[in-house]
Amino acid sequence: MRQNLIEEIHIIRFSMKKAVLSLLLMVTLTAVAQDGYRPMVEDGKVWLHIADRWIGDISYWYLNGDTVIDGHKAKCIFFKERNGGKESYDGALFEEGKRVFRINPYTEKPVCLYDFSLSEPGDEMYFYEGGVKAVLSSVDTVTVNGSKFRRLNMKLALHERQDLGDFAWVEGVGGYSYQQVSGSLLGCLLNGRELFSGSDFDLPKSGSADRKYFAEEGKSWIYHYENPYEPESAYDFRYFVKGDTIIDGLCRKKLYCENYQGNHTTEYITSVVEADGVVFLHDFFDFINRKGEKGNYAIYDFRLDNNRVWTRIPDNRVFSTDEQIAARGVQRRKIGLRNYYEPEGTVSGYWVEGIGSSGDLLMPTSFPRFQYCHFVKCEIDGKTLFSYEDFGIPEKTFVPDTYRLPYKHMLEEGKRWDYKYHQFIEHESERLPAEELIHQVSYVLRGDTLIGGTNAKKMYQEWNGASSSYVGAFIEQDQRIYFIKAEDTVPQLYFNFTLHRDMDGPGSASTPIYLHHVDTLEVNESQYNQYTFYSEDGTLQYQWLEGIGMKTGGIRIPYVTIKLPCLCDYEEFIACFDADGCQLYPQVEVIDDIATTMVSRASVLSPLFDLQGRRIQGEPQRKGVYIRGGKKYVRK
Repeated sequence: MRQNLIEEIHIIRFSMKKAVLSLLLMVTLTAVAQDGYRPMVEDGKVWLHIADRWIGDISYWYLNGDTVIDGHKAKCIFFKERNGGKESYDGALFEEGKRVFRINPYTEKPVCLYDFSLSEPGDEMYFYEGGVKAVLSSVDTVTVNGSKFRRLNMKLALHERQDLGDFAWVEGVGGYSYQQVSGSLLGCLLNGRELFSGSDFDLPKSGSADRKYFAEEGKSWIYHYENPYEPESAYDFRYFVKGDTIIDGLCRKKLYCENYQGNHTTEYITSVVEADGVVFLHDFFDFINRKGEKGNYAIYDFRLDNNRVWTRIPDNRVFSTDEQIAARGVQRRKIGLRNYYEPEGTVSGYWVEGIGSSGDLLMPTSFPRFQYCHFVKCEIDGKTLFSYEDFGIPEKTFVPDTYRLPYKHMLEEGKRWDYKYHQFIEHESERLPAEELIHQVSYVLRGDTLIGGTNAKKMYQEWNGASSSYVGAFIEQDQRIYFIKAEDTVPQLYFNFTLHRDMDGPGSASTPIYLHHVDTLEVNESQYNQYTFYSEDGTLQYQWLEGIGMKTGGIRIPYVTIKLPCLCDYEEFIACFDADGCQLYPQVEVIDDIATTMVSRASVLSPLFDLQGRRIQGEPQRKGVYIRGGKKYVRK
């Protein structure tokens, strides 16, 4: 009986002790919750850095996995170099008493990075082995997307020299770099969602930021493509965000496209991550050009303000204007854009924060190729967030190219295109530079022939007004010009003067070219239709003139070649003449006397020397052995 009573007393004591311990634990947990401290060391935490504030090359640190070093339970931190670079282990982080420590990967010794227990102005912390001192000046709170963050405003002192600069630490985030003071933090993310951006460090006291994010679960963008010259090809397609993926330690939103180019399929395109208003696509060019390039590419930068020049890819500078608009009860930033080749003061497209482009979502600048692709609306879970009308763009009425002049035929008997042929002759002695010789070369249409039952104009190449050789023939059908090489029988399209704006032009599949516009040009009191082509990145490529050919190349064009004797040789277009010798292009006054720029056949030959090394003027009159161009020359 007594024994049973003792056992019951022990049980009661144990239960009371357990209850007290549980109560103490609850009090402790409640105190932490009430304190509101935000931990910095969490799985899924990423610090995203940008190499240049206006160019989209990023690197980042991320936490992944646990480790124990010298008795400290810590999270491993990894560093990923910019745009597809290598990944490296960068030590570990752990927290104790609101202090954040980094364990050096080489020495495995902990070093204090942050002390968020500082609370009173004048509180100090030393780091970098005591050489640098951070002094707390004030503590405040900022609000980002509805979440409050405690901010420690610090002053920096170096070797007891005071007030060398101001900076801030934010609980759960760190500094402008995850490592203390210096750096270029674009944003701190948790599981793919931005917690705090680099811009938020500069918020005023008790200030707040409310961002409109681009990639949100359930968001979709509906587009309509219609070429007015080919109305039967019209179709609708949409991009949409669905699900997450982790690539190189970075959590990203997955982006899909449905019915792209009218193919009635759904295709995974890329993944998206964003911070501080900059939107990055992973392996973006894989989808557009089907190339194997890797990296994170900035496709939008909603930080752009007035007259900012932004380079996303080479030769595609974008000049911006900035304004605020209210659409469906929400204030958003609207950025007007123009490419560098467009007239100043014009706006060719818009970006809206959280929505994207008034053009194609993945081609956000005004590339000629996508002028027939129109934004319809952006919605999330079936609710419209933004429509094309909300951009405030005046409606454009399509006007076909009815202003074109009557077609000028290219192939006319006796028409001639003159060139300077630059020939380079290398000497056997490496000490002597290559000698440049200039020849007069003309391409002349002379006579007819039948090729495959079709009438064609024969073309001859004439050197220095003397020798002539057949190089091929041209066919002109339905405002298209075809060339058949002398050694071939297959016509190759040379010029297509039936093209309309934004239709495919010359170029290969890897470097597509598109017709941007057609206008008229007056030359020597004659009017010509002029065709201007750009590449996808907005770079001027070619200009054609009906009846002439290439504006800078005449009948010779770079994407269909006539073989030259040497790879380093080239031809320079001079002028085009009709059968009567009248100059058609360019303007007569801008061309020197062609005869003065050319040399006779005798003078273009390399200098001649006798066996004693004496130079011979002109051709030798006596038979014998001579030296020309470092080689033996026999006069018979």
